[in-house]
Amino acid sequence: MARVCVVGSVNADLTFSVDALPRPGQTVLASLLTTSPGGKGGNQAVAAARAGAQVRLVAALGTDPAADLLRAHLRANGVGLDAVTSVPGPSGSAAILVDTRAENTIVVAPGANAHLTLSSSAIRSAIAGSDVVLLQLEIPMATAIAAAHAGKAAGAAVIVNASPAGVAPAELVALARASDVVVVNETESTPWQDGAARVEHLVITRGARGASCLGRRRFDVPAPAVEAVDTTGAGDVFAGVRRRPGPPASRPRCGARAPRGRWRHWYPVRVTVGLTVRPSTTSSDKACDVLTGRTTAVTTPPRPPDGDWLGTPYLRFTREGAFGVCTLDRPEARNAMTPAMYFGIKYAVKHVDGDPDLAGLLITGTGDVFAPGGDMGGGGADNWLTFGSALGMDALPFDTLRQSSKPVVAAVNGLCQGGGLQIALCADMAVVSDRATFRVPELYRGIADTYYSQMLARLIGPVRTRDLMFTGRTLSAAEALDWGMVARVVAHDELADTAREVLAQCCRTAPAARTLIKSSLDNYLGFYDRIGMQASLGAPESIEGFLAFKERRSPDWVHPQLRIDGRL
Repeated sequence: MARVCVVGSVNADLTFSVDALPRPGQTVLASLLTTSPGGKGGNQAVAAARAGAQVRLVAALGTDPAADLLRAHLRANGVGLDAVTSVPGPSGSAAILVDTRAENTIVVAPGANAHLTLSSSAIRSAIAGSDVVLLQLEIPMATAIAAAHAGKAAGAAVIVNASPAGVAPAELVALARASDVVVVNETESTPWQDGAARVEHLVITRGARGASCLGRRRFDVPAPAVEAVDTTGAGDVFAGVRRRPGPPASRPRCGARAPRGRWRHWYPVRVTVGLTVRPSTTSSDKACDVLTGRTTAVTTPPRPPDGDWLGTPYLRFTREGAFGVCTLDRPEARNAMTPAMYFGIKYAVKHVDGDPDLAGLLITGTGDVFAPGGDMGGGGADNWLTFGSALGMDALPFDTLRQSSKPVVAAVNGLCQGGGLQIALCADMAVVSDRATFRVPELYRGIADTYYSQMLARLIGPVRTRDLMFTGRTLSAAEALDWGMVARVVAHDELADTAREVLAQCCRTAPAARTLIKSSLDNYLGFYDRIGMQASLGAPESIEGFLAFKERRSPDWVHPQLRIDGRL
């Protein structure tokens, strides 16, 4: 997994939707006003993280309320924030006007971005420990030039997204000397092709006409035809996801020799299948949606876990200080878990246990869903592992979670049921949002989940276990806390910080003594009927339950007078 350090701006965007962009002196009315995270650095960091990179962001935020929202957005997308500094005053902001043709005009107020320097040791460490340093020009040029030279000195490949324009010629030359690749819009590309600032590897974006790579040889990549919704952030996502493994030998490419002795290939990403465009809530989201909502689905082929790669694009593993963070990120299927996702969580536990640099593991989800359980629809682009042909129930992470040597905290951000609830129960502690809900629908799917019946009976008692499993009722976060299923309930906006603090507290306990306590508690939970559960998974009832779920109907075992429209 590539280690990417993004050095750049983070803004709070105000987007005005207008029929036509105003001419000088003209006033126009907006049909819609939205506020969303943005800034070239923030957008590119999110794009790179969603594409499977391990990302650390070097940026400056203010002390205003927008800073908290921007941090939460970046953290939720798996971006490491240990090198983000706070400076007194407002964060950066941008006013964006978007017309009905998806053209835009942008005005940026730098705010805290104007005060970004490389003064802290965390920032210097982030750059020195990266494989790729990605820069933009919405920060002071002195900082951008210093970051480029620091990256080059550390042996990283330095990519500069040369926007916005208007940089002094002498500064362009200084930046060019430390850059491996420059990505620039064609309207701003002239200084990089002529004169002293010319670079060896130049990628020029041409909007609807695609992109060109100018290096030892030139080649052009056309853009797929789409109906544009909003082009804001499209260039940022292009820069963020260009960092990927080398292309097939048959593909033309620009090659840049990295000082660490490896060939890194840089080329524009071309998407030819599954292309859709749909409205989103942030500038990063809008551009990422062009890649069917997930850049990783295009750039990462199915392959087993390796290092910080958890074996599936639907799980993101990031390092945040002493913690490993595993984020379930499959929004198009509401985080429904594939076999590879289950196995990836199991691998993440062992990965953290064996890593001396990490003290504990945090597991969380994206959006309003933690995990709904297994993918009953049979989808997923990570099918290197299947239940039937590989490990069966051995792919499941539950026992591994209970036996982990390092603390595991589940930060339950929303809907939690089925296997997702089992993950939360098997973690050392579950800290949950006040918006979270909990359900055990297995009996409606024809599955005799004896793991639940054994564990829940110990945690909440047989009476409540029957209530939960036989009725399929949904519990609120407050009810789950009252029943003893979770450790703490916090306000949704406080979940990430509280869960990390709880994990930190757990990690401060004595390891050997903690292991004995965990073993004692695990013995109390006892053993479940694995053989019976395994047999249930392939029995006629579970097959009918699966079909009924897919067909959105009641299973045929339900009395005709008790059947309902839709799924149980």
